[in-house]
Amino acid sequence: MRRFLRICLAAFLLVLLVTSLYHTGQGFLNWRRAIAFRTDYQAKLEKLRQQRDDLKTRVDQLESNPLTQERLVRQLGYIKPGEKVYRFVKRSR
Repeated sequence: MRRFLRICLAAFLLVLLVTSLYHTGQGFLNWRRAIAFRTDYQAKLEKLRQQRDDLKTRVDQLESNPLTQERLVRQLGYIKPGEKVYRFVKRSR
């Protein structure tokens, strides 16, 4: 009878150990996934912050830099009063 109880206790402990190892392994995998997700998220966040800073700099230039404003207006085809526009047309052969 004692031998049977020892075998049952050993089997129970073995099942308990296997279950514990399985859940610990799953927890470890979940932890590694969470670390990888956080690392990716932080990299994306840093990239977005850099884009935001670049856009803020661009907006500041558009609002306050007269040379930038003039360049953009001239790209739209505007000229200053009194200026002459010369257009060069290619001859067709």
